[in-house]
Amino acid sequence: GTDFINAYHGVMKLFSTPYPFPFVQMTRTILLVWVYTIPFALASDFDSILPVVFVTFFVTYGFVGLEHVSNLLDNPFGDGPNDFDA
Repeated sequence: GTDFINAYHGVMKLFSTPYPFPFVQMTRTILLVWVYTIPFALASDFDSILPVVFVTFFVTYGFVGLEHVSNLLDNPFGDGPNDFDA
């Protein structure tokens, strides 16, 4: 009985604790700056523009995808198709 109550209170603590908004804004700002500066950093590593475009696309796709997943995990107890029932 007490294990269930402790687990329930742990989940409710996670449910009620907000994610710090300034941290979210700072990570998004850093991601935006990084995405727009990576082509300039990669330009000196490649002789042609085509590899720079491909590497920039896939790296940006990965990091923006991670940001999107973290945004979805910010509130896991909702009404969306990937949310937990609470």
